[in-house]
Formats: sequence, structure tokens, C-alpha cells
Amino acid sequence: FGAFSDGEVKRCEDPAGRLALDKLTGLLANQITTPYGFKVIVLDVEMVNALAAPGGRLVIFRELLSEARSADEVAGVLAHEMGHAIFRHPTEAVARSMGISLVFNVLLGGLGSGASGAVGQALVSSAYSRDAERNADSTALDILSGAQISPKGFADFFDRLSEMEGKSANALSFISSHPPSGERARAARDAISTNVQPALSATDWKSLQNICGKKAKKKKDKI
Repeated sequence: FGAFSDGEVKRCEDPAGRLALDKLTGLLANQITTPYGFKVIVLDVEMVNALAAPGGRLVIFRELLSEARSADEVAGVLAHEMGHAIFRHPTEAVARSMGISLVFNVLLGGLGSGASGAVGQALVSSAYSRDAERNADSTALDILSGAQISPKGFADFFDRLSEMEGKSANALSFISSHPPSGERARAARDAISTNVQPALSATDWKSLQNICGKKAKKKKDKI
């Protein structure tokens, strides 16, 4: 995606981390019926964000993995982005920002690097409506329930971002494109069940955190 295109930003592909990410993605995707074959990539970008692109492609930025405290938190974010993809929110966002003809180019894979950059910027900067966020949240909770992953991590992650709003530049990107609310966090906590298991083993979680070949950095404004 332009500034996020392969030629300018490293795509993180550490083998052990890639295996852990594919394992988590498969576990989540198996809980829903969808025409998409979800593909998740991690980009080495110092930004706390994740996004869904048209066609079931999901993107995580490295800093989100650094800031997450558990695989359950990352699972919640991924499930939420899958919800956006299922409801075609990314396609609608690109259409609003750039026009329907470009959407067809995206879906057909006919974009050059310049247009890809524009699409990426449109997705990163777009904020979905409250209804869109609720739909994505509801789908995420269904996915997490089916996978027997506690939604507590999902709620905790959004709560921490809300608390850091205005204090940490790292949190601003995700907050601006995924407006959090106490209501949404409460809904996630209301769905907590005792019949849960960790999204990944401790070993796999460590591998996923190191998918970019570097350990999570400790920061003064850690969320």
C-alpha cells in the first residue's frame, strides 16, 4: 500500500512467527462461513493498527504486536477485522474515498504501487460508523466463542487504548480508525465464558511477537 508497499516497508515473515500467525488465523477463520480465504500479513511499521482490505486481506502493523499483552488480544483484533471484511466495510470505505472503479481494480488485483498506496492510506485513515463497529464486534464475539477464546483480551485491549487517548501517539492511529467505547467493552465482557483456552501456546505467542525479527520494545507510554 504505497508507503506500506513491499518495496518500502518490510513484510515480516519470520518462519516461526508466520507459522503461529497462520495457526491463529486458521483457528478464527474456521468458525465462520465466508467466501474469503483470509490472508494476514504483518508490516514492520511503528503504528498500533490493524486493518481489513477488500477481498479478505488483513494487515497488522508490528507495533500492535508489541503493545498487545496476550495472544487473546491479537485474536480479538483479528476477529474484529474479519467482521469488517465479512460485512464488506473495507470495500465501502475505498468506494467512498476513491470511487467504485478503483474498488474493482482492488478486487481484481490490477493496481500499481501508486494506486495501492492510495488505497492503503484510505483504509488506514477511514473510521467506520458505530453500526459498522457493532457488526464487526458481534461477529468477532461469535468467532471467539466458536474458537473457545476469551473475549476478555479483546475488551482489555480497547480499554487500554481508550485510557491512552491523548497521552500516547502510538495509540492514536487505532483509536481514530476504530473508535472505542465503554459499551463495546462491556458487551465483550458480558460474553466471557469459563469454557475457554488460550488463543496460542506461550511458545507460539512469543514467536508471533518476534515475527519481525525483533522483540517487543518497552516504552514509557506502553499501553
